[in-house]
Amino acid sequence: MNAAWIVFRKELVDALRDRRTWFVVLLSSLLAGPVSLLLIASFVSSAEESAARREVIVANATAAPVACIVTPSTGEVALVSAGTALGGIIGSFAYPL
Repeated sequence: MNAAWIVFRKELVDALRDRRTWFVVLLSSLLAGPVSLLLIASFVSSAEESAARREVIVANATAAPVACIVTPSTGEVALVSAGTALGGIIGSFAYPL
């Protein structure tokens, strides 16, 4: 067991003495953070884009007590009562884009 520790210590000293090893270790550790953040950001961005394109189809919407209508260009949200003949607006507010 003692001989294994001597060999391990010698190999460790040799590896720490090698400048190329230090360069690779430091460079890879410095690049790992930003690269992983870029990968996560691109994944989240693509997930948000696919969620924005998703359409929701409501079956029998006229029987719903209240409908929520969003105007995509302005971001305005209107709550509309489906029970009235003209679909009276209960309230509306602007949703920040």
